[in-house]
Amino acid sequence: MTKRTVPEQRALKVDRILHDGDTLPLAGGVQIVHAPGHTPGHIAIYAPNRRVLFAGDALMNIGGLRLPIAAASHDMAQARRTLVHLAELDFDVALPGHGAPIVGRAGEKLRTWVRTWLRT
Repeated sequence: MTKRTVPEQRALKVDRILHDGDTLPLAGGVQIVHAPGHTPGHIAIYAPNRRVLFAGDALMNIGGLRLPIAAASHDMAQARRTLVHLAELDFDVALPGHGAPIVGRAGEKLRTWVRTWLRT
């Protein structure tokens, strides 16, 4: 028997479609940031009052900051543009979809990484 490596897909009911710029009344107000690249509809969640960015799969922190895995991403050029955009936000903590949280000056660290590795 072959071991299954892909999770079983399940249908989920969507209660609300979120758009770039939407604000949700959580943690003092969180903002939805359209963050495509890994997937077309990917979002990040930004909590400016808490200075936290939930980057999700737009960013990895495994052995250092990284783009999402190309083989599992929809559009790598868009993924790069998304990280440039996320680096413009003001945050101290970033929570990537994979790897360790980035705690302390996370926005500054992401901006430095973007300038160095993405050559923007």
